[in-house]
Amino acid sequence: MPKRNINTDEVDLFKIFLRIWNNKSKVIIITGITVIVLFTQNLLNKTYFKASTNIKPISIFDESKYDTFNIFLNQYNRYFDQKTKLDNENIDENTNENSIYFENKINIETINQSYLIDIFLDRIRDGRVAIKIIKDLNLVERSNFKNQQDYENAVLKLASSIKLIPPIEDKNKSLNKFGNWSIEFQTRNIEEWNNFLINFDKHLNKIIQLYLRQIITNLILNEKELTKFKVEDIDQKILNSFNNYKNQIKNRIAFLKEQALIARELDIAKNKLEGQQFVTSGSSAEITMWNAKFPYYMRGYLMIEKEIDLIQNRKDIEPFIVEIETLNEEKNELINDKKIDRLEKLVYQTPIFTEDEFLAAKIDYISTNYSSNKLSNHILILLSTFIGLIFGIIYVLAEGLLRPNRLTNK
Repeated sequence: MPKRNINTDEVDLFKIFLRIWNNKSKVIIITGITVIVLFTQNLLNKTYFKASTNIKPISIFDESKYDTFNIFLNQYNRYFDQKTKLDNENIDENTNENSIYFENKINIETINQSYLIDIFLDRIRDGRVAIKIIKDLNLVERSNFKNQQDYENAVLKLASSIKLIPPIEDKNKSLNKFGNWSIEFQTRNIEEWNNFLINFDKHLNKIIQLYLRQIITNLILNEKELTKFKVEDIDQKILNSFNNYKNQIKNRIAFLKEQALIARELDIAKNKLEGQQFVTSGSSAEITMWNAKFPYYMRGYLMIEKEIDLIQNRKDIEPFIVEIETLNEEKNELINDKKIDRLEKLVYQTPIFTEDEFLAAKIDYISTNYSSNKLSNHILILLSTFIGLIFGIIYVLAEGLLRPNRLTNK
């Protein structure tokens, strides 16, 4: 068997280099064509910019403007938590649950960075503010559409292309949501997009300010209204107590008159039960014998008629209605309670009501990062030159391999 020539199986690098050098003009031409084609293609492509803008929370300084209100709000809610717990422990099993609807804490959140930026992000997701700004700035030309529906669809599509990017989670560090949310959008006009962001930020904060003013005002008014309802309920309970007392006294007098007549018929003028023990109840001054087997008329008509006279001539009946004192205490506590008024005063001193340039969060449009879909000229030249050289060398080497085969075939 003939011995293989190792040299025939090896690639002669020198011959490859020599062939490339001898055909360098072809390599240069192919490289030049590649550069021109890629450069022209890059110029013909429409230029787009990917804009990325951070959303920043309010500063710690701005957050501190809500501290006094937040402290009082927390104390107010703790007060109601404790009061509700005590009241629930004292509620009778037969108590109607609807009668304690007012025993709830006021439904206002603590106003801080987290609460405000959550509202800000929610308004962005809602999309209606973006649609309004797109229309106001005429970012979509109405004249380019045949009808209103097509125009509205185009506006909605543009608004939907505004992406809200969540924070990037770093497993090695704690996730900080503040300042990490961002807005991304693809635009052809940097100035136009900057103008959109400025107006978007302004309208978002204004809408949130009006929203917070409305819900806080309504909640405080509701709390005042609920307090008013509770006072009305107590007044009704007081009125019911008076009516119940009158009915009880009416029945009591009827009973006493009957007992007095019996005593007169039996000629029992004075108490015939001397030495017996009696118990007096505080609600109606009713006297009950310790020994219930003796009838009431045995006390004598003089005492019974005197009791009737005293009852009928009472000028002030409140001391004889035990629950009136408790009900009046509850009513006075509600009327004199200034917690809602103080909370209202404090919230009206926050930036929500005092500042024209209110901030829930800030779209940091000044530091927006723009990245183009096109390569810079020097990078494009370097890249196209490299690609052209590769194509040129491949062409020259492929031509060298194919030429001997063509000569052999001839």
